[in-house]
Amino acid sequence: MKWILVALLASACAPHSPEAVGDKFVDYYLVEMDQGRAIALASGLARDMLERELRDVSSIRKQMGYMPADARPEIYYRRTGVRDDGGGKVLTYDVTVKLKQDVSHKSAQVAVRREGGAWKVVFYKLSDG
Repeated sequence: MKWILVALLASACAPHSPEAVGDKFVDYYLVEMDQGRAIALASGLARDMLERELRDVSSIRKQMGYMPADARPEIYYRRTGVRDDGGGKVLTYDVTVKLKQDVSHKSAQVAVRREGGAWKVVFYKLSDG
């Protein structure tokens, strides 16, 4: 009985639309810089990319330890578009990165598809400009 309640609560908190999945992925991946949480929303190539990143940064994170809040950039994003893509959607975002006085702008694309009854991120790309 207890596991049913946990499953119901988990599914109630999960994003259900392709836009909600894309936005949550961008929150986890860019804003929180947490590939571990982002990977739960990913499959296929996107999951492979995140697993590779986690392997690549694990030793760096161990060496650095805790990163003070003032050393992390502030990340802001705005979804600027959604287009259908053969059974899935591609979401585009404008991303602003602020680190102290420096401000840069990037664009992000997140592709989502329905897999196993849920929307999953299958590809993502971050570009300058």
